[in-house]
Amino acid sequence: MIDSVAAIHRKKNNKMLLDTIQIPDPKKDQIIIKNVSSAICGSQFINLSRTPNTPELLGHESVGTVVKIGKNIKNFKVGDEVYLSWVPSISSKKTNYLEYSEVFWNKKPINSVIFTWSEYSLVHKQFVHKKNKKLDNIYSSVLGCAGITGFGIVQKYKENIKGKKICLIGFGGIGSFIVDACIHFGALSVDVIEKNILKKKSIKEFKINDFISNVNDINKKYDVVFDCVGNEVSLNQALEITKNCIPGNSEGGMIFLIGFPLKEISFNFRNLLMQEKTIIGCRGGNIESKIFFKYIEKLVIQKKINLHKYCTNIYEFKNINNALSEFKKNKISIRGVIKF
Repeated sequence: MIDSVAAIHRKKNNKMLLDTIQIPDPKKDQIIIKNVSSAICGSQFINLSRTPNTPELLGHESVGTVVKIGKNIKNFKVGDEVYLSWVPSISSKKTNYLEYSEVFWNKKPINSVIFTWSEYSLVHKQFVHKKNKKLDNIYSSVLGCAGITGFGIVQKYKENIKGKKICLIGFGGIGSFIVDACIHFGALSVDVIEKNILKKKSIKEFKINDFISNVNDINKKYDVVFDCVGNEVSLNQALEITKNCIPGNSEGGMIFLIGFPLKEISFNFRNLLMQEKTIIGCRGGNIESKIFFKYIEKLVIQKKINLHKYCTNIYEFKNINNALSEFKKNKISIRGVIKF
């Protein structure tokens, strides 16, 4: 058993409890990671806003070092630097994504698919990705979710980006990677719609053409729109500002839905049909993780991508509740990172 201090979620809207859990030896396809850093993703507030049936362990993107491996593990060894990510490193039609790992708190089991807000993590091998040691172990933790989702979706659909007018709705961790990826892959311009004007201070390091805080100021159409908010207002807004078709000549624009809808929403399908627009759902960048990590690591090493600018707030693990509070109050402009 390994003792590990972890953040435990017990009741909605309550602070997480920092307490010791016990992590057993890994099963044949499991790996134990000693975490160095873990980023904070806004989707975790879905969990924090509800009371779980049993205590939960959260966090789904981190960087760490392998400390123990199961007997079937061939591609990793003790001492390897790795990423942990909810996006699988291996997958096929036979893959069972919901591979739970069992740890213990107060002698009672807690089952998790992945958790990273803990000194140590026990996970199935599919959530572990090899990391280049040349990358910093604090700032690279954002690659496991924000990076692969934001940069990855543009990387996969790069042929639809070059020379195009792009608009992003919602500028945060994922959105910041989308901006840089669009510029990298040759977008003509990138505008950002963000109602939190405090984030305007963070755009100085990004090649953003226009920062729009009032949607009523929009008087143009875009070839491609990325919706990183995912509610009824933002999705219908994306549909409205995406360019229309010219019947018999050219199709309408494209919308990438990245923000996670929390409930069923009304949508103008007539506009989608009559204006020949395309909408694509994005889960984790829709890209093979090996392709993404190899590409982004090369850009970081070549200093074409600066990971520091995505990590606007760094916190000690003991201050995780403060970090979550500041995130909820929109005091974290891009991404908050926990270091252990």
